[in-house]
Amino acid sequence: MPERPSTESIQTLPRYNVLSKIVRNKLAVALMIGTGLLGCREENENIINIHPPTFSAVPEPSQLPQPEIPRCERDIVCKDEAEHAFTPKKNIEEVMSKYKGAKYLVDTFSGNGCRNAAVFVPRAFKPDKKIELIYHFHGSHGNLIGVPLPYDTIYHKEGTITKGKDRFARVLWAIDRKAKYYKRNAILIYPMSAGKRAEAERGNEMEEIDGYKQGYDDVWMKRDNSTCDSMQRFDEEIRQRLMEEWNIDASKASVTITGHSAGGKAILRIVQSGYRPNLIKFLDSSYDYWAEETYEGILKTGSSIPVHLYVKPNTSTQKGAEKIEGKKNVFIIPSEDPDMRHGRFVDYI
Repeated sequence: MPERPSTESIQTLPRYNVLSKIVRNKLAVALMIGTGLLGCREENENIINIHPPTFSAVPEPSQLPQPEIPRCERDIVCKDEAEHAFTPKKNIEEVMSKYKGAKYLVDTFSGNGCRNAAVFVPRAFKPDKKIELIYHFHGSHGNLIGVPLPYDTIYHKEGTITKGKDRFARVLWAIDRKAKYYKRNAILIYPMSAGKRAEAERGNEMEEIDGYKQGYDDVWMKRDNSTCDSMQRFDEEIRQRLMEEWNIDASKASVTITGHSAGGKAILRIVQSGYRPNLIKFLDSSYDYWAEETYEGILKTGSSIPVHLYVKPNTSTQKGAEKIEGKKNVFIIPSEDPDMRHGRFVDYI
C-alpha cells in the first residue's frame, strides 16, 4: 500500500451536520441529501467523499462552445524539458509510482505554458464507463515537489522545504480511494504552476500583487499571459494524450475544475478566459473577490455551471463565498470542525 502523506498526518475527518450548517441554503441542503456526505473507512481512518451531482441543466462537454485558442499558442512546441520548472520529473513520478497498477505520466503541455503536468489514472478506473477529467490547481508552492523554495516570500525564506509534496500525495491518496470505494471514474490532471509570478493590474505595481508577494502564480491560466497558458488547449492536449498513451477515449468526458488555496485564482483565470467546465470546486480557496468574479464570468458566458465552495467557518474563504451565497447553482459547504487543517480540504476533490 502506498505510504500516506508524511507532512500532515491523516486524521479521522469529521462528518458534517448538514441541517445545522447549511440550513440557510435550501439548495445546498438538497445537494447534500441527494449526493450524500459519506465517509470511506479504511484502517480506522475516514476520507471525505462528495460526488459531483448530476445536473440535467448542464450540457454534455461536446455541446459546450469553447473560445478560440489565443494566437500566441497556435504553433507552440514545447521543449523536452519543462520550462519554468523547479521540480524534476522524477520527483513527481516517484510519488505516483507508489500506486502499483495505476497508470501515470509526467510531461510538458503547451496549454500549461510548457510546464509539467502529472496525469494519474487510478487503479480502479474503468475506460468503458462514463469518464470525469479532474483538473486540480494547487496552491502556493504546490509546484515544488521535494525541492526547496527558490525565492523569498513574505511567509517563507529561500531554501524552505514547503508542503508541495505532501499536498500532491494527499490528492493522489484521495482520488485513488474514491475510485476504489465509491466508483468515481475519474482521471486526475495535476498541472504545475510557474511559481512566483504576477502581472501589474488593478492599479497595482507587480510587487504589490498578493500572488507575487506570497510566491504563487497570480496569472496562471490567464488568457495571453507571458507563457501563453490556455485551459482549452490544455484540455485538448490531455484528451489526445490519453488516447495515444493508453487508448482511453475521453472525447465525451466531463470536466471538473478544482483549486486548493491559491489555486482558486487559477479557477478565476480559467473562467475569465472563456473556458466552460461542467463543475467548479473551490477547496478552501474562495479568497477575496475570486469566487464572486468567477461567478460573474460564468454569467457572461451564458453558461449554467455549478460552483461548490468548501470553506472553514469564520475565515476569509467563507467571507468570499458568502458574496455569492444564494445565487443559482452555488453551494456553500462549511466544515464542521473549526480546526480542520487547510491541507485536508483537498479531500473534497
